[in-house]
Amino acid sequence: MSTKHMILGALMNGPAHGYSLKSEGTVKVMEEFGINDGQLYPLLKKMTDEGLIRKEIEYRETGPNRHNYHITDAGRKDFISWLTGSEGEERAFRYEMIRKDGFLNKCMYFRFLDPAASADKVRGQIAETEASIRDFKDAYDDMKSRNFDSLHLMIVRYCIMSLETRLRWLGEIENEFINNSAEKKPKKSRHYSGSTKKV
Repeated sequence: MSTKHMILGALMNGPAHGYSLKSEGTVKVMEEFGINDGQLYPLLKKMTDEGLIRKEIEYRETGPNRHNYHITDAGRKDFISWLTGSEGEERAFRYEMIRKDGFLNKCMYFRFLDPAASADKVRGQIAETEASIRDFKDAYDDMKSRNFDSLHLMIVRYCIMSLETRLRWLGEIENEFINNSAEKKPKKSRHYSGSTKKV
C-alpha cells in the first residue's frame, strides 16, 4: 500500500490535519514505512497540487493555525480505483513474505552457524515477536474502546493470529537447534575398570 493511498484512506473517514494523520491509527503503519515529517508534509503538498486533497486553514486565537486536509472527488476516485483494482493481490506476490522478512532470509543459512549461535538468533526473534504481539493487543484494546468498526478490529486480530503462529514456529526452530547442539556434544568415553576372572 502506497503512502498516498494510506493518506487517502484516512481522509475517506473525514478531514484531518497533518498531526492527526501521524498520531491516529495510521501512525504505526507510517513509522513502519519510514514516513517522517520531512516526507509527510511534502507529500501532502504534492497531493494538494494534484487535486487529490484540498487544504483548509483553521485560524485559531490561541496556538498555531491548523491546516485541515479534505479528500476531493478526484481523490475519492483515485482511492476507489486502487481499492477495486488487483494491484498487490496477484499470485506473483505470494513469496513477498519471505523476500521482505530479513529473519527468514537469514534463517535459510543458519546451518553455517554454530547451533548455539543459531538458537540465540531465534531467541532474539522470539522476544521481538512477543513484543509485537503485545503492541497489537494493546492497539486492539484501544481501537475497541474507541468503537472502531469490526473490519479494522478483524485485521488487527489477523495480525495477532499471524504473529502467534510465527511464535509457535520459532519455538519449534529453537528446539531444533537445541537438539542439534546436544547431539554435537562429544560423548564421554567409557573405560572398563573391572577385573578379569581367572579360570
